[in-house]
Amino acid sequence: MRRTFLLALLALAIAASLPAQAQDTRATEAQSAARAWLELADKLDGPGTYAAAGEKFQKAMPVDRWSKALKDSRGPFGAVQRRAVLSTQFVNSVPGAGKGEFAVMLFRSSFANREFVQERLTLEKTAKGWQGSVEVPRERHRPRPD
Repeated sequence: MRRTFLLALLALAIAASLPAQAQDTRATEAQSAARAWLELADKLDGPGTYAAAGEKFQKAMPVDRWSKALKDSRGPFGAVQRRAVLSTQFVNSVPGAGKGEFAVMLFRSSFANREFVQERLTLEKTAKGWQGSVEVPRERHRPRPD
């Protein structure tokens, strides 16, 4: 028993002495940009999210069509309650967007009318920084009970 305790204490001391690994600065920057973009989307601000999106996104869809799609897809969810980053992955290409530097983020979100929605947001690194490219909310569970 005492030996187990000493081994556990030794393992804890070794772990505490190891340098902490900082998060990749790209991930920090991309997540910050993603949260800013999602704040606009939470307000159903079609023109704002469109302006914050990358050029490829803007060329693919006019602002009025995007604004309607945003309201139609996000409006029924209601106000955001909480959101947490599940993962951030960096890729060099995205289907439909071609080659570039992209961050694909997965969020677990809860809304007033929907619990446990998984949101996938793709941002593209441009000369202006990380810009929104595509947001896809996917409901993972049923609506909140009334």
